[in-house]
Amino acid sequence: MRNIYYSELTKMLYNMEPSIAIIGDFGNWTDNETNLILEAKQKFPKHNLSMVVDSDKYNIANVISNNVLKAKCEEQQLAYIEYYKTPFDRDWSNFKQDLNIDKVITFDNYAELSSLISVFGEENVITIKWEPNHDQTLKTILTALTTGDLDTYQQLTGHNFTFKGHVEHGNHHGRELGFPTANLLTNNLLKAKYGVYLVKVTLPNEDFTHWGIASFWVNNQQSEVFETHILDFDQDIYGWGIEIELVKYLRENQKVNSIEELKNLINTDKAQALKLIA
Repeated sequence: MRNIYYSELTKMLYNMEPSIAIIGDFGNWTDNETNLILEAKQKFPKHNLSMVVDSDKYNIANVISNNVLKAKCEEQQLAYIEYYKTPFDRDWSNFKQDLNIDKVITFDNYAELSSLISVFGEENVITIKWEPNHDQTLKTILTALTTGDLDTYQQLTGHNFTFKGHVEHGNHHGRELGFPTANLLTNNLLKAKYGVYLVKVTLPNEDFTHWGIASFWVNNQQSEVFETHILDFDQDIYGWGIEIELVKYLRENQKVNSIEELKNLINTDKAQALKLIA
């Protein structure tokens, strides 16, 4: 069992053992996804099973973040595959060949069911009925995320919420203030409360995290932006793909009337963050 980050652009060949791919809406996990896995295990008790996580937009729109899904895969003894979409139509035949997928099990209402059947053959695509979900757990997790109740999110999922994105150029006001920031445009997909957070930041090819303070807000161009000041860090990371972990919601955003007032507010946030870290 291992984690696979698969992109059509790279055409990576993993030399995996033949396996059965389980495809569901795992980023919004309900009883349906649980039943899908149970059905796969019952039908294929002696096969390698792989849970496929559709990672378009780095799963920023999902309620259940990828770190939670990785832990669930470990518990269920499933291989974890992040399947990255591309700007063009994705090719299931490459997916089948490169990852050595024999069969697929998914829901009868899966949007790309016909594409899967055309590649794998009808006899190799098994479906189960998707049922209207009456489980309130996902709704409770979503409410915790959208209200800034990160303690409840952690209790319900076992982990903090994480998401990924690429650092964009902003107006550079943070650097002028002495607080350079890494800006991620969330495209109205991130289901989090506007405000200031204590966060952890993971940079590419690093196996440790950096602490930071971040503000989630709507900028003057009416775009949602997650703006993070990484503590004790001053490196140009524009264009880098980074991961943000929401640790604690500190406060709501506040309107300021001067640069000095903004500096004081940021320094107060930083002092609070350092106290929590300590």
